[in-house]
Amino acid sequence: MYDALNCRIKPLPPQTKVYFGHEYTVHNLKFANFVEPDNQAVSKRLELTTEQRSKGILTTPSTIQIESETNPFLRCDEKSIIENTVEKIIGETVDPVAVFTAIRHLRDGF
Repeated sequence: MYDALNCRIKPLPPQTKVYFGHEYTVHNLKFANFVEPDNQAVSKRLELTTEQRSKGILTTPSTIQIESETNPFLRCDEKSIIENTVEKIIGETVDPVAVFTAIRHLRDGF
């Protein structure tokens, strides 16, 4: 999953549209905010997406650029995510794959 997202999808051109088959965007962004609370792009997108959903507007498609700025599974190498994940559940500094695995486990129970 890490390789698929970070080695195949993330390198695509920023304007590439990303279509997902579910409408979990608000919940996913709440999780992203939990993992990376100081990410202003996440906060802004969460606010916009919450407003869209309250009006019945779908949030798909997204773009690689938007996902790269707000999706923690595409940001496992970011210092803030590593530090927040380490602090929350890992307990030691680790590589991005371990961070990805940890936030995947966090998301399962979020």
